[in-house]
Amino acid sequence: MMVTSPSRSASVMDEKHDLQLVEHAEELALAEQAEQTEHTETVWSIIKRNPLILLIVAYANLGSFMFGFDNLALSIALSMPSFGYERAPEMPWQRLTKPAA
Repeated sequence: MMVTSPSRSASVMDEKHDLQLVEHAEELALAEQAEQTEHTETVWSIIKRNPLILLIVAYANLGSFMFGFDNLALSIALSMPSFGYERAPEMPWQRLTKPAA
């Protein structure tokens, strides 16, 4: 069994700690640099540089737009009295009677 002296293990731990501090300092410097470049770019320059992002966002929003439009069109059609007069036997919850002429 290998026995290490306390002073050697302490120096190894100090080296690891110093290495972690250096890595952390490098990460902070990269984060500050990214933040500075991030705030200098406009939205249009980012879109020009990455047009795929615009397509992905448009595709993701297409489903919610279609769902909302479908609900709107269906609710308008169901609220029309003429639709209820023609389809009342098929829709038991919508028992409408035609007004007397």
